[in-house]
Amino acid sequence: MRTVDANRTSLQLATDNYRKGITPFVTVLDAERQLAQTREQLAQSTVNVTTDLIAVYKALGGGWQDEGFRL
Repeated sequence: MRTVDANRTSLQLATDNYRKGITPFVTVLDAERQLAQTREQLAQSTVNVTTDLIAVYKALGGGWQDEGFRL
């Protein structure tokens, strides 16, 4: 999350500098690319953590009960 926030700030700075004529537009494009990559990495790591948590929960018994089966 911190990396995404840092890249968002970097994009804002690059955009501001481009509008002021300080940096070329390619700098803005690069900042956008980096932000998109870190957002994708964050989403993928969230999926991985969630999947691993489900696997642990299932391995420990999960607490699920089959409502159709009663003793």
